[in-house]
Amino acid sequence: TFGQALRDLSLRTPVNVNDLAELAALGGQLGIEVPNLLRFTEVMAAMGVTTNMSATEAAQGFARFANIMRTPQDDFERLGNIVVELGNNLATTESEILRFGTRLAPIGRIVGMTEEEVFGLSAALTSLGVPAERGGTALQKWFILAKQAVDSGGESLETFARVAGMTADEFGKLFRESPARAMAVFVKGLDEMNSAGMNVFGTLESLGLA
Repeated sequence: TFGQALRDLSLRTPVNVNDLAELAALGGQLGIEVPNLLRFTEVMAAMGVTTNMSATEAAQGFARFANIMRTPQDDFERLGNIVVELGNNLATTESEILRFGTRLAPIGRIVGMTEEEVFGLSAALTSLGVPAERGGTALQKWFILAKQAVDSGGESLETFARVAGMTADEFGKLFRESPARAMAVFVKGLDEMNSAGMNVFGTLESLGLA
């Protein structure tokens, strides 16, 4: 039975069976289907032990992220591993990565980013002290305008490509393959323009990114 499975799980983790039952109940409320509920409970309990998040915070955050990104419900262990690895290797925390990632996820899914790209970008920016609210809004605007430019072509696409040091076709191809890499190349191009004394802010304004 499910109750016996939770008791068995409590023997393998430093979380008592009552807390595991509450976590499983929360998972059910968040829409986790029964075949995936035990594994979800186990992964979120582990996140509560090994990260700066509580199991409840992790469960709520990962369930929302997966729902937005349309991630299969049997894939929570992979999502948790991504966030833990990033938290261990960058100057940020798992809770910051998840909070930023959940804010970035809606536009990330629209433009075709993977979960790894969303979390990786979130970790990079939170490690620089960029707050989720401000950073998420700015990135959403960049991805929306870049996608519009790639889809429509014309002067905006030429400007994005010029900043990135590419042709319009090259930038469009890169954006379709990996929106996150396209943004990284664009930001690198802005840095090079700034170092060369060029008008960075004028360029951003022309793109609607002032």
